[in-house]
Amino acid sequence: MFDHMEINPNPVTPIRIKTKQKEAVERYTPQERDALLALLQGPDLAYFSLMFCGLRSGEVLGLRWSDWDGETMLVERQITRRRLVNSTKTSYRRKVFIPSWVRPSLNLESRFSASYIFLNQHGNHHKDTDHFNDAWRAVHKRARIRYRIPYTCRHTRAAELLSANIPPAAAAKQMGHSVEMFLRVYSEWIEDYAAVNNFDTDYLPTNSGATPSV
Repeated sequence: MFDHMEINPNPVTPIRIKTKQKEAVERYTPQERDALLALLQGPDLAYFSLMFCGLRSGEVLGLRWSDWDGETMLVERQITRRRLVNSTKTSYRRKVFIPSWVRPSLNLESRFSASYIFLNQHGNHHKDTDHFNDAWRAVHKRARIRYRIPYTCRHTRAAELLSANIPPAAAAKQMGHSVEMFLRVYSEWIEDYAAVNNFDTDYLPTNSGATPSV
């Protein structure tokens, strides 16, 4: 405003607005991930295994068995604010590849219901993540691993994809973001994931056409 009024020198020039820097995300190592999942079972194990595939918590709760084709999950709805919404956070449906090591955890009794994958005690979809969050805190204590919120699983998957040399465009598509957003928010290199590079079974569908970066 003062520049427009041609006041020289501008009295507000020395003022700097301090922005709060976001804390760095401490992603899980493969060893931490495996230790936590080893202490879970049933729906809890399936839920957090899918979280480590890069899904958001509300997206996991909204999954139906009809979304599962044996290799990928179709993500097109979510539970948010205790309501079922027939769209994702970004309003785009996407297919998320489910690694081979996650698939055995999907052998749940709910598969016979032809309904939602995760059912509450009343046989309906969960309206919130309270039960799963409690289980997540408990296994951190048992494993003696520093607690991180469940969303850290999504950050971990993004770092895993990049560390395994998956093309950023393919990785961003899995996460449901633009490449620019994916690289700016989620990118991080984790050496331990680079060493575990099972491209054919852990990262992309067989018909994706993508190849690892070199």
